[in-house]
Amino acid sequence: MSDFFYRPADGVLADVIPFYEDGEFKLLYLKDWRDKENFGEGTPWFLLGTKDFVNYAEYGEVLQRGGVSEQDLYIYTGCILKVGGLYHIFYTGNNFHYPAQGKLQQAVMHATSADLLHWTKHPEDTFYAPADRYEQHDWRDPFVFWNEEAGEYWMLLAARLKEGPSRRRGCVALCASKDLKRWEVREPFWAPSLYTTHECPDLFRMGDWWYLVYSTFSDRTVTHYRMSKSLAGPWLAPDNDTFDNRAFYAAKTWTDGERRYAFGWNPTREGEHDEGTWQWGGNLVVHEIVQQADGSLTVRMPETVRAAMSRRGEIALREVVSRWRIEGGSGGRECDDIDSSDGCRRER
Repeated sequence: MSDFFYRPADGVLADVIPFYEDGEFKLLYLKDWRDKENFGEGTPWFLLGTKDFVNYAEYGEVLQRGGVSEQDLYIYTGCILKVGGLYHIFYTGNNFHYPAQGKLQQAVMHATSADLLHWTKHPEDTFYAPADRYEQHDWRDPFVFWNEEAGEYWMLLAARLKEGPSRRRGCVALCASKDLKRWEVREPFWAPSLYTTHECPDLFRMGDWWYLVYSTFSDRTVTHYRMSKSLAGPWLAPDNDTFDNRAFYAAKTWTDGERRYAFGWNPTREGEHDEGTWQWGGNLVVHEIVQQADGSLTVRMPETVRAAMSRRGEIALREVVSRWRIEGGSGGRECDDIDSSDGCRRER
């Protein structure tokens, strides 16, 4: 299907987990039908494919949500990586019913696949926030990468410290592993005492700079970034530390080897009215990330989208007695007369 701002026909798209392989971006995403009566409770992952951010192939549901009594009733954000011939997903298992039952609401969970379409969950690899340093019900959005210098896998997580001002306990937690199965929880990767939480952490290197991407809902619901010459910091805030405004959230990035893109979502508004309350989920928005001379980042429209929007369309006028029809573009209009300012003087 062709769509500049993709949205599933029967629901909304939320957080996107991007990957690139064989000339195509593979976009896993959280889907919400907003219809528990017909589709049940919970959030699964669906898969899209695109080569140009204009045309999308829908591969359907690939990571099924658990039942109401299981940890991953809501499969929230995570990451994907490929090791050898095997794909790994680390994701958030969330169950809003658990705290009332004395169980932890969120956990990091693991699944593997040989083809991106069929996934095997590994519940034995599930782990939770350690009670001695982190709040128990905020332990989500794992991002895993291979740290070449350390010779191990690192996992960044959205977490909250147990101490400090309530609205400033957000941090990026750090775990490490040699085998992607057993994880050691270490000191926080970044704890600036700024926000309630740092959702959907993402990390990448471009030139001499490392970039830490995260999203917040403390004062403005936006995606931020910080920059550093080292993974050890310090993490610097540029003059403009966001990619976009309120209507671009939970952005995560990936590259095709030449360009890097940020994949976020534009929230719908309640009742589809401009004055309606912002909602969770909406339409896919893709920005190309551009590095400035000072290392700071900006974004622009992907070239493939610009090219698609620049195509010329033919408009033909056909003369008839006392009536005109303007054809092409977004549709046709029939008029009794023609006005040079806006086409139709008297529209039928």
